[in-house]
Amino acid sequence: MSAANLNDLEKFSLTSMFHAATKASGKKSMSYDELKSCLSGQVGDSLLELVWRLFDQDSSGCVDADEFVMTFSLLAKGMDDPHAQLEAIFCMFDNDNDGTLTRQEFEELVQTTVNLNLNALLMSHKGVAAFEQQLAKEFSDENLAFWQAVRDFRAIEDGTARLVKARELDGEFVADGAERQVNLPSKVRESLTSTLKGCHEDAPATLFDVASEEVFKLMERDTFARFKNNPDAIKSLVDAYYSSVDKEARVLGAVSFENFKTWARGEPSVGVLFAGISASINSLLQQQTAVSATNGAADVPADDSTKC
Repeated sequence: MSAANLNDLEKFSLTSMFHAATKASGKKSMSYDELKSCLSGQVGDSLLELVWRLFDQDSSGCVDADEFVMTFSLLAKGMDDPHAQLEAIFCMFDNDNDGTLTRQEFEELVQTTVNLNLNALLMSHKGVAAFEQQLAKEFSDENLAFWQAVRDFRAIEDGTARLVKARELDGEFVADGAERQVNLPSKVRESLTSTLKGCHEDAPATLFDVASEEVFKLMERDTFARFKNNPDAIKSLVDAYYSSVDKEARVLGAVSFENFKTWARGEPSVGVLFAGISASINSLLQQQTAVSATNGAADVPADDSTKC
């Protein structure tokens, strides 16, 4: 890792943040609790331990100033380098730093990506299949079917074709007594029905957007909340993901970085995990840089790099 992609003010801001966090302890290294204090409000507790593994890659139990600045640089500025993103995610879940992911470590990765949000889960074909099973068990699979149908509806370019499809969707999912009627607030249903009645030659691509958002919120609040806390559902998803990893890796019981990289490139939710962390870290960096710019440059304490 390198901090070369940070400008001088950003490097100064991070170094100042490091020294401010470690000032009370009098040490020249940062503890887990001190990092937690730095990242408070930006990285949730569920991800903090994973992020700590990136900062403390030598497993020394503390982080010196160089490690802090370099890791911050990767997380805040590494968005354009897919290899670096995957390497960072891999390191976060390689608990014993042996260069491979065990089945248990791989399962932790899947659970973490599932916990992100429903959108991330639905980026994966296997994620969609697993969520469909959960919906079917709850007799509410019409919700995902409607949400997917609306997504496809938006992509129809011809207005006349959209109107034909809009009437089909209304008859299947929206109208009172529809075969697969979704649960919508009465005002949303009435507004949609009224708008559709006023369409004679074409239908706007955004016609079902509000209804789709309502259904998505319902799925995320109810079914998805139960799904991510269902051990059987998570195990089934882990099995599905693991079965798509290189056969040799499954036989050996460990996934190398090369195996992981090949698998992760086909699973957008892994990139979403890094993007979320990166956005939070970059936001904090920009806040600190703005403070430094306002206050003006100050002398940075000399670094004698004494470890823990």
